[in-house]
Amino acid sequence: MAQDLCLNLQNGTKLMVPNRLDAITTYVILEQERWFEKEWGFVEHLLQSGMTVLDIGANLGIYSIGMAKAVGPSGRVYAYEPTSETRARLEQSKAVNAADNLVIVPSALSDTEREGRIVFGASSELNRLGDGDDGQGEAVHLTSLDLEKKRLGWGAIDFIKMDAEGEELKIIAGGSSVFRDGAPIVMFEIKSETGFEPAIAQQFAAMGYGLFRLLSDEQHLVPFSEGKDAVDGFELNLFAVKPETATALAMRGVLVDVPLPAAHAGDWMQFVSTRPFAAVSPLFAQPLADGAYGRGLSAYAGWRDAARPLAERYWLLMDALSSLRAAADEERTTERLISLSRAEHDMGNRAVCNKLLVECATAVEAGKLPKGPFVPVSQHYENLVGELRGWLMTGLVEALQQRTTYSTYYGKALPQLDWVASTRYNTCELERRRALTAIFRGKPFTLQLDLGKPAPDHLNAETWAKLIG
Repeated sequence: MAQDLCLNLQNGTKLMVPNRLDAITTYVILEQERWFEKEWGFVEHLLQSGMTVLDIGANLGIYSIGMAKAVGPSGRVYAYEPTSETRARLEQSKAVNAADNLVIVPSALSDTEREGRIVFGASSELNRLGDGDDGQGEAVHLTSLDLEKKRLGWGAIDFIKMDAEGEELKIIAGGSSVFRDGAPIVMFEIKSETGFEPAIAQQFAAMGYGLFRLLSDEQHLVPFSEGKDAVDGFELNLFAVKPETATALAMRGVLVDVPLPAAHAGDWMQFVSTRPFAAVSPLFAQPLADGAYGRGLSAYAGWRDAARPLAERYWLLMDALSSLRAAADEERTTERLISLSRAEHDMGNRAVCNKLLVECATAVEAGKLPKGPFVPVSQHYENLVGELRGWLMTGLVEALQQRTTYSTYYGKALPQLDWVASTRYNTCELERRRALTAIFRGKPFTLQLDLGKPAPDHLNAETWAKLIG
């Protein structure tokens, strides 16, 4: 086996990963310098010094290492990883990061203590417990949360990340002293091979937990109701939070329990004037007209006002989305579609946003440029300036590339990235996506940026220098 790679992440940690591009974590970190789940950065924002945390299904430690950093020396992270080869890399990452508060447990969790077998997937992220009648995989020790609590003398558990590839319901059954008697915040996977899996969410709801999902800003939890919310096709995780904990998180400004109506909408002109994109076009200086579209932009400006209480901001985001949907139904102009795509994105409706982005890109390519003010397609492009058409089109391509797949591991880089690479709007991340698509699939490519040179947004230049030869 080739020598493992030690890769840098955006949160200041390092991770030991296989030296293979067909390993999912290796590929994603080389591409994005973070994990592709929006929850990755939020969890560290959520955790506080001194907390006790469980990582069930730790794998290579993409969450464990950052969580150990977040809870500090007075906290503890217990990472459960039964597979020997994967666990060895996690041990190396613990050492590289001097994460002395990380306890790595060589067991899988289920409902009882017994022997089991891990069936290997194509990449370690896809390993799962199975029958293993054919002798494939690895024999592992299984235990339960109740037994582990007794063995390790746990007090209150503050947070649990649970990603156990189908074993979640058994883990809950074997952890009544943790889930029913305690009040941990639980992040759990909701996707199976067949789509949204409601049983786990229903089990937590039956135990008195409220269900929440993370907005696309990666900072705020909002209520989730299976009966009211169509589950976005890109949603991977939910959070289960007991009422007393939800109240505390609401006071910290990281969770909305009940949205509160705002006394007044936001100031659109102030929102525009405080951001660089105002210089792109005189369109942004136009006063808002009466009607649904003007109401939508004003409400969106209120949502972005960080000085407001979060519950009020979320109410304004809901109002903005409702108004912009009505405005697009009245007239599907380019500016209305772009603004609606941004509101859908911010609400976490990624699949709907992507359809709108394609419609917008088609319109701009056909010469149908905006004729009035609009919200830029991403926060990144709020901070950029340039000629309207080029600024808008490159922003649409970047947004489509980042939002239509979790990673180019699962889908190729868009052909339009070759054009973006020739513009001033190219970024190291987009260049990495282009290059990895070609290298992974054995296709020729020409770099437009030197990926062998370190930069603030390019943390693994040494590895890239070897990769591109």
